[in-house]
Amino acid sequence: MIKSLVIPVINGFLFATKVAIIVGLEEGTARLARTFADIQKTHLMKALSSCGLHKAQPASHADLMERIADTGAVITPYAYGREALRFRFIGRNDLLASWCNTLLVVEAGMKSGSMYTARSALHL
Repeated sequence: MIKSLVIPVINGFLFATKVAIIVGLEEGTARLARTFADIQKTHLMKALSSCGLHKAQPASHADLMERIADTGAVITPYAYGREALRFRFIGRNDLLASWCNTLLVVEAGMKSGSMYTARSALHL
């Protein structure tokens, strides 16, 4: 129900503005990116990885990471071969918050990384 209400609003906003879209390659953003396959045709899409560029995190999003890399950029503050450990997600989320003028949390539990990112963005 909420998805059916939110998706058209997001769609309208994205296509009415010229913004770069930065995603964290996690579940909510991955689903959103798949829903808006045309986003990459009109907007620069970037992904911030929580590990080195040797693999996607989660591994099931390797295809999404490759599609973003083909037309945008996959960025990480971590060296090649570094694994995705808990503290690296937090560092990635802080970086994500600092790069955004507008932050949209697609889905999140109260103690999730997405909510951590939102709180971090509010304090910048």
